[in-house]
Amino acid sequence: MPCPKAVPCTAHPPIGSTSPPLSGFVLYAERSLRLGVRTHVKGGDLGVHAIAERRQAVQMIIGHSGDIDPCRNIYAARVQLGRHVSLGTIQCNELQDDEVSLRVPLTFPAATMPPPLLAPPVSPGTTNVAVAQGEVQALLPGTYAAATVSGTLLLNPGAYSFASLALTDGARMVAIAGAVDLRIAGNLVAGRRVRIYPAFHRPAKNFAIGVAGQDQSALPVISIGEHGFVRALLATPSGTLAISDYSHLTGAAAPFDIVVGAHCCIDFQDGFPAEAPGQRGSQQLQGYYGPHPDPDVAALVGPVPSDTIVPLSIGLPVRDPTGLATFVDAVSDPNSPLFRKHLTQAQFTATYGATAANYQAVQDWATAAGLSIYATFPNNLLLCVSGTAAQISQALHVNLNYRLQDDGVGQFVAVVASRRSISPCRCCASTG
Repeated sequence: MPCPKAVPCTAHPPIGSTSPPLSGFVLYAERSLRLGVRTHVKGGDLGVHAIAERRQAVQMIIGHSGDIDPCRNIYAARVQLGRHVSLGTIQCNELQDDEVSLRVPLTFPAATMPPPLLAPPVSPGTTNVAVAQGEVQALLPGTYAAATVSGTLLLNPGAYSFASLALTDGARMVAIAGAVDLRIAGNLVAGRRVRIYPAFHRPAKNFAIGVAGQDQSALPVISIGEHGFVRALLATPSGTLAISDYSHLTGAAAPFDIVVGAHCCIDFQDGFPAEAPGQRGSQQLQGYYGPHPDPDVAALVGPVPSDTIVPLSIGLPVRDPTGLATFVDAVSDPNSPLFRKHLTQAQFTATYGATAANYQAVQDWATAAGLSIYATFPNNLLLCVSGTAAQISQALHVNLNYRLQDDGVGQFVAVVASRRSISPCRCCASTG
């Protein structure tokens, strides 16, 4: 289908803004973004959040004759442009324009890029859904297993959870009457000429689609076939969104990687809120690893597979930290009457350790989250647990990614978290 003609911008973030909001991006990837030839993008910023490892030479590629809204910004550490690309302001560290390396006046603002969306919590049901070709079926909100749609699936307003969702060639999925929150544990596969949209010309924010799965055998977790049409907000924080040739996306997308084919139209509408539902815990998580401006320091590798077992140490705050600091100074001061009068383990726990009730509360929280406790400590200040990456991500409201160690070979698990969310429970000061 032909793309709408561009119109002059009437409102947009300041050109060269170094603190872009998540709500202003039409495409926002964690690691990479690739646009095919003659693709049109209108009305929103393009961005890649992290700085990836060096072997991924380029993190954003815009194919030749790409038409990118000149009123919007482009953010990525390393950008490659094809011939005859029209676009707005680029903020990057490395730019190749038609195979020529260039300097840019504005560098990539790694420290102020908005954090990515978190993987949505999903609890699929046990009932399969099948819509035959030529059939129209209306579904009520609820939890379902696998869904296969060859006809038209109508979704009433509300929240849905599926194990997986497949739409064959020419199928339709329509959000009717009101807002739909659709969550998928596995993957979303749409064939050719599939249409996904809210009815009655309602905007994209009325159809939010979150996919928690990950790529399998190099296949994307969300796949949209040729000549597809989607009007929705698409999020898959741990997987790839692949859109084939001649397709049209209206709304916004926030996956780990984005691949868009040739002759596609990407139109911004609504955008993601800074903090989507289900993205917030009981308190702010502190001390997690954020993007580093140096591409050679802890570069992003990829998402931690959801079934990987990850150990986690949870620390609790001491009671009366000021009093403890004063005691430590006194017990080390030869002029103090408390010099070398050390506390027993029981005395320390009773005076400065977390209360037994708080320590038990953390253990109860971990068990309820499906985590295994493998070490406790008599001072009530540390609890060691383990769980799958999926369990920890859901429990802490975070994404887990692999990053490179200093030797450039080994990897470590790093947390990706919202600036305004997270943490296990109110009695926990930090996790690590």
